[in-house]
Amino acid sequence: MRIKRLLKKALAAVTSAAMALSFVTAESVSADSGYIYQKTVSIEQILADFQYFVQTDADVTMHQVGTLYVGGTAQIGSFGDGAMVNSYVKDLACIVSTNFGAYLPDSLKKYKSETLYVGNTLDELKSNYNVPGWMYLYNPYYIKPTDDEYVSADTFDNIKAASQSYAAAAQTSNVTMSDNIITVDVTTEKKATIPASMLGADTKILFRGITSAADFGNEAIIVSFIGINDSTFDLNSNNIFFNVIDDSHNLRTAVRDLGISKGDVQILREGSYKLIWNFPDASGKITCGAFSGHIVAPSAFVTADEGGAFVGAHEGGIIAKSVSAHNSEGHFYPFYPLEENPPTPTDEKTKNVVFRKAYEINGAEVVDISAEILENTVFTLQDTDTSYPEVLEACPAKVTEKDSEGNVIDIYFTVTFLSKGEKILGGHKYIIKEKASAG
Repeated sequence: MRIKRLLKKALAAVTSAAMALSFVTAESVSADSGYIYQKTVSIEQILADFQYFVQTDADVTMHQVGTLYVGGTAQIGSFGDGAMVNSYVKDLACIVSTNFGAYLPDSLKKYKSETLYVGNTLDELKSNYNVPGWMYLYNPYYIKPTDDEYVSADTFDNIKAASQSYAAAAQTSNVTMSDNIITVDVTTEKKATIPASMLGADTKILFRGITSAADFGNEAIIVSFIGINDSTFDLNSNNIFFNVIDDSHNLRTAVRDLGISKGDVQILREGSYKLIWNFPDASGKITCGAFSGHIVAPSAFVTADEGGAFVGAHEGGIIAKSVSAHNSEGHFYPFYPLEENPPTPTDEKTKNVVFRKAYEINGAEVVDISAEILENTVFTLQDTDTSYPEVLEACPAKVTEKDSEGNVIDIYFTVTFLSKGEKILGGHKYIIKEKASAG
């Protein structure tokens, strides 16, 4: 263990009855870009990066493969297997686990993100028994209490405007209905509007101009449902077909098969999925159990736990005011292909990287720890990209936090790497090692 000597030195300075000592280390950390999201906040880009992009609250306590943005309170199960950008949660109520980048192909592993930013303070995380213990001992590049702005209301105003523009630009002449079947011809025109009043519980939707599931990755196909307002709307993707109406051309089944053929049904590793179900005026509830395709409903509550023939999983992302998917898995089918959309550093400002080692106090008297015992311990930081050969060095510094009455409430060491003119790049990965330790 790289910090073995460091740990022995620290333990020599305390009595075992005084405190429980635990170090949080990271063999690799990401440089903090200083920005919440560095890409253009468009509907297409969001759906390429995020599983959920939610303005207020989200209950997503089943397995969700992609990354998350939640502007309110989030209850999270396991997530992040397809993470290539940071996740952001304003108020983390509970979380089960993460598995960052596990489903990415080997060629894209270097782009995986291992960062979840939260707006909670450390004390708030500790006081919430639903947040597991490993979250308390945080690395600031993993769980980072931050005062940074989350995506603002203006951003969602822009998304709402884009959603309305989709509908305004769409054709109604390429939509016909006969024998309870709505036919959407996307042979030439890729946008269509469907009045919500046309769609009943047993109505089928048939795409013309699509011969295989892979065709949904060629050009964006956007179907806008209008006239929903504050009503509840049910979208059953088991009633959606392409080319002909039979089981082999059921949209959801075919897209899942495409995912399997491309490497993993949990994540579309090759190609893309550009089918968007757009709800520009919906402000009530949209139920979409077992849906296939991206949902854009910036003013609505979207639940993947109700509606249709719910079987526990959906293929695609959701942009909504609020979301529930506590019984439904979410599989990551990005709008842009993963191979064409790797996150690239856009911020090259000089920055510092701070590496924190935290102590938890068990209530007993704390024996003072002198920083001198660690002054000869040197840590190094180096970019995993070998084209950036600079190696930075730093020693630990002790920080003692006290409450208003002067009682010690936390002791930890920080290791701050000063860039000294070099570039610490947002989006890069860095390796921290213990170089030397005297004694």
